[in-house]
Amino acid sequence: MELNRRLLMLNGTLLFSLAAVGCAVTFQADAGPTGRNQNKPNNSPPPAEVSQYTASSTDPIFVDWSYKHLRDRNGQGNYPSNVSNIPDPRVLLEDFRYPSANTYVPMPHPDGAHGPGFTGWRSWLVNSSMSEVADAGAPVSILIRNRNCPFPYDTQGRPTAPDALRHALDALPKLDYLFMDLEGDHEKIEQNIHEIIRMVRTHPNPRISNAFIGNYDDFPGLRDEGQIYPQNRDRTSYYNSGFDRNALYNSGLTVAMPAAYPYESFSMHTAPGAQQGVQNTSPNDRAAMLWAPVERVSDAKRNLPAGHRLVPWVSNYIKYNRPDPNDMYHAAPPPAEDARALIQHLRLRGANGYVLFTSDDAQTNHPGLSYNQYRALALNAWSSIDSSFDDEAETQILNLGTDKHSGIVWSGVRSGGKVTILVSNLSGNSSPTVIRLPAIEGLPETTDPVPNGTHRLFVYEVSSSATMSDADRGADPGANPPAETSPDQGGSGSEAAVVAVKQTPKKKRRVFRSKRMTNRN
Repeated sequence: MELNRRLLMLNGTLLFSLAAVGCAVTFQADAGPTGRNQNKPNNSPPPAEVSQYTASSTDPIFVDWSYKHLRDRNGQGNYPSNVSNIPDPRVLLEDFRYPSANTYVPMPHPDGAHGPGFTGWRSWLVNSSMSEVADAGAPVSILIRNRNCPFPYDTQGRPTAPDALRHALDALPKLDYLFMDLEGDHEKIEQNIHEIIRMVRTHPNPRISNAFIGNYDDFPGLRDEGQIYPQNRDRTSYYNSGFDRNALYNSGLTVAMPAAYPYESFSMHTAPGAQQGVQNTSPNDRAAMLWAPVERVSDAKRNLPAGHRLVPWVSNYIKYNRPDPNDMYHAAPPPAEDARALIQHLRLRGANGYVLFTSDDAQTNHPGLSYNQYRALALNAWSSIDSSFDDEAETQILNLGTDKHSGIVWSGVRSGGKVTILVSNLSGNSSPTVIRLPAIEGLPETTDPVPNGTHRLFVYEVSSSATMSDADRGADPGANPPAETSPDQGGSGSEAAVVAVKQTPKKKRRVFRSKRMTNRN
């Protein structure tokens, strides 16, 4: 899906918007032949050569639930079951190219009727795909679910494959990430996670045994303020069941994977009765849909042990699919500009990539963002702020706090000689808001005004040696500076430490020549 940037004039205000047009773009095909696949039939002119990229241990990872293996080279989807007469089965598959870290990589769901496994029916497809990915220098990942885990559960009469992981670990050339989507039965989740950790960590191949391991919606932290009901926010007794998800994460998982979805049910965050007082509510559904996933990812980052990764699950919209006779859940699908801003907030708060989950074109719950459109939008939003991260410099995350009641979210990083601040004003108030900036030498005291209903990205140039100081502002350099308030707004501040992290996208940087540049999403 190609994304064109359009300029729109709304009430005299210049806004950047994303318009999705066409259906023909993939984020993998820019490089020429890799050298491994010269035997592949080629009926089209050779593409231009592009230098091959090799992922580092700090690069992001982008995986898509629906992108399970490399596509059929001829686009027909007619994968043969037996390829014993073909010396290299990769001739049947598309060339996988990894021109940059900002590339979706396949994530097989091996066996258990989730997809082909590493042995048996069509095993050549998964083995060949992962060999191609590994040879390209990209991160290798797999997904373990309820029927291909060591102790299958909730199978609903479908085939199971308890040995799928063992076969995968023995067949893979390397494994960088083992992701899991284990939900439901708490005892089975815990039993499987502990066994999976054991199997990976005791594997004799160090290129397997050092993989990062994470499970859907498991992350460190005692509370989950994103839950719509206060009584369900204690993560040490998940839904009052006694299931301690914080302890589970800290028992050996190394990838925090909060669900950073915009749920229809987040409309409950605007209900004073459900939230135990108006002071605990979001001002409107749109603000709640942005605040809750940002808060979840921020909480995971606040509690993330050193050396662990943060890879949230993202989606265009999750509708409440059960009957809702009282119409309690009614948050509308977020507009494209909110979906874009959410991805950027997550990156500016320390995410190391994402797992994309959404339904296909025909079934998507978002009327304005199909699967292909959202897939492209998310990666475009992420890569559009590559220039805010200096390969050689330490990156400081400037805000991990949130303020639910204000409807205002700001995130930022300082990397090298650049400070990047993203402000989202979904307060519903008529007056614009400004954010009081961290006390870094060379920064103005506040951002420019941000009108209601908009997202603004501010990029400032500062000296790479500029210090953080509380001079002239009375600000604690280790706290989240509050937003300035207009007459009809409440305060907008919460405490969060400034965090130093190492993030190295290794992308070619744009040069900003102006003293300060502002941009709208």
